[in-house]
Amino acid sequence: MQIVEAPDEFQRVIESMRLKDKSVGFVPTMGYLHDGHMALVKRSRQENDITAASIFVNPTQFNVSGDLTNYPRDLGRDLDLLENCGADFVFVPSVESIYETDTQNSVVHRVNISVSNINSVFEGAHRPGHFDGVALIILKLFNLVGRCRAYFGLKDYQQVLLIIQLVKELFIPVEVVRCQTVRQSDGLAMSSRNARLNDHQLSLATVLYRSMFDALRLIESGTVRIDALKERITSQISKIEEINLEYVDVVTEGTLETPEFAEGPVRILIAAKLGDVRLIDNLGSEEIFGNEKAMQSAGVAGLKG
Repeated sequence: MQIVEAPDEFQRVIESMRLKDKSVGFVPTMGYLHDGHMALVKRSRQENDITAASIFVNPTQFNVSGDLTNYPRDLGRDLDLLENCGADFVFVPSVESIYETDTQNSVVHRVNISVSNINSVFEGAHRPGHFDGVALIILKLFNLVGRCRAYFGLKDYQQVLLIIQLVKELFIPVEVVRCQTVRQSDGLAMSSRNARLNDHQLSLATVLYRSMFDALRLIESGTVRIDALKERITSQISKIEEINLEYVDVVTEGTLETPEFAEGPVRILIAAKLGDVRLIDNLGSEEIFGNEKAMQSAGVAGLKG
């Protein structure tokens, strides 16, 4: 596995692989890797000749400075995981090599990207400017990698939709590959932020998945009003005082639009704070119907609402 720090060198080595007719898979990450990231790397290896990953904690997507400071980091561990998983190249740039910075090492914004439509709802509304920062770093990384398949987990559902839109509207030669959220045996979505939760909090956090699963199962019993699904989730989570629910909504699959009735595939979006850790998750109706493993994870096998 080759570790590359300079952007121009990373661009050069990946292009050299394409000149040898090698297909390229790309897995961008912010580090503190877990099984969810490894699943992306493994899928990339199955579908491409070469797999490259990046590790970069992007400062422009944090709208709260404390979140950036507290974001977990362990580069040595991350590199070991990627090597053991079979990654070929890992791009590990400094902030200064990606952005222009001032004397205090703060990012100087010479170029900005505005994605105002997606900034107005859900994560965009709760984290002002977050998706502008995501769009900017993704565009930079895609420009360095060039033509490839890029792998993203659906846990960051709104982010995936943004990247698909970015690629389409800017004619970027990247195929965005959506990958299902990887979960623990109890249903909790794998996340780097989970490392900041204690054992008790980790146990409490499973209510997010269980409540979404329970609500979606109502569709099978004929309850299809979206407000009824949202009420079911809210009532379950509100029983746990330690969890502060920020939002819960149900959207038509593949969009961020909220229908009145669940007449087709839908996806529940949820965000909550547990202590000082903010958690997001989502679950699509097509992921659970007929999925016995998902039912067992939720602890509601056979539940009919």
